[in-house]
Amino acid sequence: MITAGVLAGLLMLVGAAAVGMFWALPKVRGLLRDVREMRAAVEEMRSLVVHLGQTVRAPALLPDPPSPFAAGDWEQIGGDGLGWQGDEFYKVRSTVCDGGQLYASLTGPRQDGPQGEVWCLSEGNWRCIGGNDDRAWPASPAFVDQLAMHQGALYAGASHGLWRWKDGAWMLVEGSAGADAGVYAFADGPEGLALSFWGRPGVALLRDGRMERLPDPEGGWGEQARTVYSLCYFRGQLYAATGTGRLRGEGGMVFRYDGRTWERIGGCGIRGSWSVPAVPFVLSLRVFGNRLIATLSRPSDLPAAASNVWAFDGETWLPVGVGHTPALMANSLIMNDAIVYHGRLVVATGDSSHRDARVWSLEASQRWQDISGTALARPLDRYPGGTWIYCLATDGISLYAGTAGHQGAARIFRFRPRVTEEL
Repeated sequence: MITAGVLAGLLMLVGAAAVGMFWALPKVRGLLRDVREMRAAVEEMRSLVVHLGQTVRAPALLPDPPSPFAAGDWEQIGGDGLGWQGDEFYKVRSTVCDGGQLYASLTGPRQDGPQGEVWCLSEGNWRCIGGNDDRAWPASPAFVDQLAMHQGALYAGASHGLWRWKDGAWMLVEGSAGADAGVYAFADGPEGLALSFWGRPGVALLRDGRMERLPDPEGGWGEQARTVYSLCYFRGQLYAATGTGRLRGEGGMVFRYDGRTWERIGGCGIRGSWSVPAVPFVLSLRVFGNRLIATLSRPSDLPAAASNVWAFDGETWLPVGVGHTPALMANSLIMNDAIVYHGRLVVATGDSSHRDARVWSLEASQRWQDISGTALARPLDRYPGGTWIYCLATDGISLYAGTAGHQGAARIFRFRPRVTEEL
């Protein structure tokens, strides 16, 4: 039987609980509001991910080999009187290594020329092998595009033609890109040397000493495509990447050639690829492990968490490094080049609007490591107008980076590990 005293005690407890709940209610409301905001943020990110054509999955990467960047540094080996003089060239457009020699193509003094040259570094000494008046070369080509080695010979695209350097002389390869086009990129593979064109985009193969242009894709290379920027052989098939240079429209695409016809397999969300509109360029295609890697230029309004490095397994694209993009990397709008160096994927960044020129290495954890070092970054900071890393090359031991950005910006840096026997 409940006595009056017990009843009064119970009423006091209920009242105290009610008062406690009254005072706790704002905290509860705050917690509920936080939960709602978190849910909204998750939904927003989910919709963003869908919009960008990305997933939270990431391709499996190779285990990290010993890092070549644990010991060593960059040093400048080209430009500012090391070979060519300062203020002569705007850009190192391409570098290739062969037989202990490094070749570089240059453009200057401005972005559109009117001077283009090819230089060779051998046994520590630079010499110009193409482009000045005392060489067998077209008079002052506006620029020399990419270089390639094929069957022991050096090839260069210049003055709307394909040129071959062997035994100390240049020869024009039969066939022509046409008056409205020029040779741009190369890929050496099982079908021979593939080459691409700017101006009137297309792809050709070098066969029996002649350029043979392949048929264009059905429907063309895409809306406002102006250049096939990169070529790569992957699993025995030829891949080509395009660019428009525009911040609207379809943007850069990737195509695959099966020996007869081209299939569009990247861009506009195709096969899970980037669906964000107006990616101006797909600037490089490389093979890393069992994936084809594509690097993109980055629209300035693209969220920092979005990736501009993508991996293709032959069927589906997946973004690399999603959500782990360092602020400095996200601020560099263009992934100009990529290379595999001692088992690691390395990319080059920077653009004309920022001076965040850097070289990055991708870790197996999907995180990017800045491997630029002070020797590479410091000399670039003193020049106005932006400087960026434009091209990468390796001879299997050292890593080379060519720069661009303004009159006199054409320089080459070399990274040499201090300890190589463990690599």
